[in-house]
Amino acid sequence: MSTPPEGAVAPAPATAVLPVARPGLPPELPPSPYRSMSDAARSALWRRRLHEAEAGLTTFLVSRRDEVHPTDWFALQSAVSADLPEERSAGAPEWQRVFFRGKALTERFLVSRYGEPVNRYDQSSARERLLRLIDTAPEPHAATAAGTAPEEARQ
Repeated sequence: MSTPPEGAVAPAPATAVLPVARPGLPPELPPSPYRSMSDAARSALWRRRLHEAEAGLTTFLVSRRDEVHPTDWFALQSAVSADLPEERSAGAPEWQRVFFRGKALTERFLVSRYGEPVNRYDQSSARERLLRLIDTAPEPHAATAAGTAPEEARQ
């Protein structure tokens, strides 16, 4: 290795920061790439996610080939895009809010049209059904339960 000319400063050796194992604690995770993004990049990310969610819903509805009344679909699109912030000036929090609001509206739209009814029952009836299943289960052979199979099971 050569020595630097007089007056020059030698570059510092490159150092990698690695996660350190800490006893009793979960391993340290690398930092999230989201945290290192600029606000403009985060805004673009949330706009893209909003577009992908809308495109996914459109694809789903077209693939179903059933009767979705166009006014319902247009009403949903109108509600999702009702308060879009300015694309260039809005920050990531505004676009994130729009994305999650759109997601909630979309989920409500899907569940109201394609969701299955939930059969609600109280815990006591669930407990009763479980006890009936346990009562009707065949009794294990005592030898099998102890770890030694009966002679006929070995054959």
